[in-house]
Amino acid sequence: MLSRVKIIQKQQFVSLVDLPCRRCLSNKVSENKINKRITIRNEDTSQKTPLVCLFGWGNGKKEHIQKYSEIYEDKGHTTMIVTTTLLNSLFRISTAGARESKDVQKVLGKECSINKHREIIFHSFSNGGCAISHLTTRSILKTNLMGNIKGHVFDSCPIIPNLESSDAVERAFSQLVDIPALKPTIKVISKLLVKAVVNNNKDVKDFMKEMTESTIKTPQLFLFSKSDKLAPYQDILDFIGKRKSLGIDTTFMLWDKSNHCAHLRKNPEKYKEEIDSFVDKCITQL
Repeated sequence: MLSRVKIIQKQQFVSLVDLPCRRCLSNKVSENKINKRITIRNEDTSQKTPLVCLFGWGNGKKEHIQKYSEIYEDKGHTTMIVTTTLLNSLFRISTAGARESKDVQKVLGKECSINKHREIIFHSFSNGGCAISHLTTRSILKTNLMGNIKGHVFDSCPIIPNLESSDAVERAFSQLVDIPALKPTIKVISKLLVKAVVNNNKDVKDFMKEMTESTIKTPQLFLFSKSDKLAPYQDILDFIGKRKSLGIDTTFMLWDKSNHCAHLRKNPEKYKEEIDSFVDKCITQL
């Protein structure tokens, strides 16, 4: 009977220790939902804390991005979670995607209204997040806010938007359909749409060129993997090399085995270590 009690106690101990991010349920951070795409967490009304803007991957839920947000919250930073859809970040990038980036710009402005010099870090996931963060950067390029951006983290991106990378988009859209009989039709339709967008949409065609030649000098951190089939690591290394040749402070962590946007799950300690080191470097460069 005694041994059974010990086993139960041990099981209870493990379940308590393994709570998400080891947080106490009574110590939840504040959360302010601005609209259906933007949520502010751990808000600081004095605006003295750094602000980290996390741009989620296409169709990523707030709950998915929150585990990354908590890395920054644990350091006392305020975070802004921005979600988007595959439709808006690719097929409607010039319309709905542009509107989403304008919304982000407005919220950033309000979050820096008291402290005009508030430090901001961008963290983009996959090309969905990368596209919205790029449009946001482009929209604030000639504003006072541009001086507040102190660094940019890229997780599993940027990905060259071409016909080779379109297979990932096709698979993503087919996964949204629950009826198996419709999947082949959805795949064909999405393939045609991707081809049309890649060949004809100016924002998509100019995406990598603008990203590569950007005059923004803030440090950049890249987190990616050799086994990521959606974001070829050779392309990301090439991009890093080009940015470095322009005098940009670039650092990267290249893992051997971890899936697309799953590097935190596979390598939690190293991922957090890279983030902590990068943010500490960026917010002390004043």
